[in-house]
Amino acid sequence: MVKLSLCTKCKKFHYCSKECQRKDWPSHKGFAKQIETVERLSLLDPFAGQRLKHFTDWCFNSATNKLPYVSALRLYEDPGRAHTHVIFEQSVYTPRAGPLTKDKFRIIRCAVYRMSDALPEIERALKLSPGEGIRLCNEMLHESHPVAEELVLFLTLRYGEGMSPKLGRGLHSLLYTSKAIH
Repeated sequence: MVKLSLCTKCKKFHYCSKECQRKDWPSHKGFAKQIETVERLSLLDPFAGQRLKHFTDWCFNSATNKLPYVSALRLYEDPGRAHTHVIFEQSVYTPRAGPLTKDKFRIIRCAVYRMSDALPEIERALKLSPGEGIRLCNEMLHESHPVAEELVLFLTLRYGEGMSPKLGRGLHSLLYTSKAIH
């Protein structure tokens, strides 16, 4: 039996080895730093800290239904579109809408863009230098955990008033998609 070790930064993710943790760090470091930011902000402004905590949970841990994204990207027609297109999603914070993190945000605008056309906006939103956007997108789509052939990773840029934009990954099974849609 393998003893899992806890990430010392975020104290939420477990890893089977230091090597796996190092491999995952490029995609995990944003989440770990966000947890530290939430803790500091909560001391200064409890409402803003709670909103940021909910937004971080929603962006990184959300168990939302992926079928609308899969449909919008038309992944059931061409799974390769997950690497050539990106979803932009604007939402508003609704803290009293329900007890679950997924209830705390209402999507008010959502669109699919060709990644090459969206890169300048991704770089602007995330405060990246020119050329860093494509590197980040490629890292997020290719350099993380091994993904089975029937699974597809896609990217979503989430943003809203009072929330720093976050580029996140979605994972969906093409086997499930083909059964659900066809």
